[in-house]
Amino acid sequence: MLILSTPRLFWELTGGLAYVNTPGGWTAYAARLCWLGLPTVFLPSLLAGMGFPLLMELAGESEPSGAGRLIGRLLSVNTAGSVAGSLVAGFLLPGTFGLWGTLGGVGIAMVATGGVACRSGTPERAMSRRGWLAPLLLLLTSGLLLADAIRLPRTRVRADHGEQLLALEEGSHGIVAVVESGGSRRIKLNNFYVLGGTASTGDERMQGHIPLLLHPKPREVAFLGLGTGITAGAALLHPAVERITAVEIVPGVIHAVQARFAEANLGVVDSPRVSMVAEDARDFLRGSGRHFDVIVGDLFVPWHHGESSLYTLDHFTAVRAGLNPGGLFCQWLPLFQLSEEEFNMIAATFMDLFPHTTLWRGDFAPGQPAVALVGHLDDAPLDPAVIQSRVAGLKPDPSNPFLVHPAGLWMFLGGALDPKSERFSRALRNRENRPWLELLGPLRHAGNAEGQAPLFVGRPLEGFLDQVRATPTQTGGLLRRLGAEELGWREAGAHVGAASIEVSEGHPAEAARELQRAIPLLPASLRPFFGPPPSPSP
Repeated sequence: MLILSTPRLFWELTGGLAYVNTPGGWTAYAARLCWLGLPTVFLPSLLAGMGFPLLMELAGESEPSGAGRLIGRLLSVNTAGSVAGSLVAGFLLPGTFGLWGTLGGVGIAMVATGGVACRSGTPERAMSRRGWLAPLLLLLTSGLLLADAIRLPRTRVRADHGEQLLALEEGSHGIVAVVESGGSRRIKLNNFYVLGGTASTGDERMQGHIPLLLHPKPREVAFLGLGTGITAGAALLHPAVERITAVEIVPGVIHAVQARFAEANLGVVDSPRVSMVAEDARDFLRGSGRHFDVIVGDLFVPWHHGESSLYTLDHFTAVRAGLNPGGLFCQWLPLFQLSEEEFNMIAATFMDLFPHTTLWRGDFAPGQPAVALVGHLDDAPLDPAVIQSRVAGLKPDPSNPFLVHPAGLWMFLGGALDPKSERFSRALRNRENRPWLELLGPLRHAGNAEGQAPLFVGRPLEGFLDQVRATPTQTGGLLRRLGAEELGWREAGAHVGAASIEVSEGHPAEAARELQRAIPLLPASLRPFFGPPPSPSP
């Protein structure tokens, strides 16, 4: 009965599947999780685990002389049931009956089995016909609880915020939901892991454009993590790209992307140039034997089990082995989920395999920035002339209109990183057998992005980018061919970033001054995107 009550109990204790979050750091967060898990996980598991010892006790009493043989049969059946049950409950039932239906079905089965066991006991325990009344009432109550569980929502929809559910698919990998609000669609996995949305189409496409424009001939490209498909869809705007491989571990995400995001992702799932692979990205790279000119890693939640492995030395080693000569690997980082120490850890681990690395902005959002680590197999410099040609060959992207000019790319450049700097040489390395990111994440963030350690966003990030830009580019390295024009466009991007911070802090006058510093550095074709030209000095 407690298992049957679990869906409703969990729903009520979480306030309708609200995110479990509490002030007070790790201790308060852990206490909150224990309080939630005690009635919904621990007690049902404890009571369910008592069933087998009780059956063994009944068997010993019913056949004292042959108890050993009977208990042996019980053990064999229990072992077979454990194997079959884990497979059926893990892979078959979630996709067939859903999460709540599976829990309810298991509860009904346990109630029915208990009733049969009581009925088929020894003569002393045998029940009269009148004795069937209690089990029947129990089954009736169980049926009502099951009906209630099936009706419960399986994802949180904020109807009071104008949000509506468009699609939902349950499977062994979790619950995939597509929600819409204010004309924007988002895709969520397991209720709160947002994989992206149409409101950020420009930024998500830019995560595909930047690494592809940096490679002179990106014929074979791979995207690790599909999300909304918008980033992978950006590759369709590059005529040089002949074959695109998108790797996504959750099949339901592929279905949702195909059915609900085709307009935003340019129909990437159905494109003849695209191959969809429903597999773990780590297993794909290690087992497929394929090689690519460009590999792009999506934004992964750093402290999630499994996803944090995509920031390890082991994974970066597999990526390097999967690159063609002259290839590059771009790994996007969600700085709005990372402290500065965690960023240093990932970057240092990355540069152990890719010592020739440049840092790029993904946007100019001060509170939720994403940056890219772009690792090259050698120190061959970026050629502005080649990149200009690549930008000129790009098909129009209405969500990123400033890419009509190469300045629209160079604005996002941070600079080259030095793996020998103290910042990175002293950082921990993240490995599969030493998963510091996964271990420290819950302690630092305590159930939300803003935990004990401040996030690497806003002014701390801009200060770091200022240091990176201060590194000379003409003394060797990947940026040694950049001229005054390219460096000026990068400086314009720095002013735009500073302006966005001033706006977020409520300083419009300072923001306007930063933009006035940026606009003269930009070509005439891009100036309208950043406001009117500065008025001439008196």
